[in-house]
Amino acid sequence: MTDEEILRHFGSVPYFVDEVIEPWEQERDKEPFRKMMTWSSEGSVNIMRICGTMHPDYIGMTWREFLKKGRRMNINLRAFHDNPGYYTDIVKRLPGMFVAIIDGKGYVTEDGNHRTCIGKCFLYDKDSPFMHGVRVSESDTDMHAYSAFRNLVKKLPAYCAAAPVSTEVKRDDGNGWATHHYDVRIRLENRRRGYDAIFDAEEVIQRILPALSKGFLGRFGEYGKLLF
Repeated sequence: MTDEEILRHFGSVPYFVDEVIEPWEQERDKEPFRKMMTWSSEGSVNIMRICGTMHPDYIGMTWREFLKKGRRMNINLRAFHDNPGYYTDIVKRLPGMFVAIIDGKGYVTEDGNHRTCIGKCFLYDKDSPFMHGVRVSESDTDMHAYSAFRNLVKKLPAYCAAAPVSTEVKRDDGNGWATHHYDVRIRLENRRRGYDAIFDAEEVIQRILPALSKGFLGRFGEYGKLLF
């Protein structure tokens, strides 16, 4: 869609229209490492935080291209011009809109791709960037554990394996919302010896990784039987 067409629809040309719609898939391996996840069945979301989608047809398009090529974009644009208040008011959204925010980056996970694109362009220069009545989940990754795990799997010998272990330690909830808190650890298994153990991220960083870096000498240390 040209700048002139975007201007005609929304009154301005947002800076992000040439940014590429990112794949949700790039966040998948973070899921077992989330330390907190909250969801709401009727939440409000800053539409500007949405940068990607789970829908394979739209990944890799720019927002400008999506405005032009989205399969149902013309229908949604007509509905927008008939009722722009849909994007600012608190309304029941049917079909629903589904958004997952992971470490601050938002992704459309089910319905709502076309409306998200329109909402981003429409609300860009408005007083509030929030859309209401959205089913939204938001999670924060334990980056300490995630980084420790990634470094560990790079250094493990072929007969060893590592996996995240996530345990829910607390849940707060009410009507239409919940917040889950998790403790994340790392399970290390030596398949050749039949040994396994669970460690926190700090022990992996301070003890396991240095033992692996010692190579042959690591066999004689505290973790020799587990690692070699």
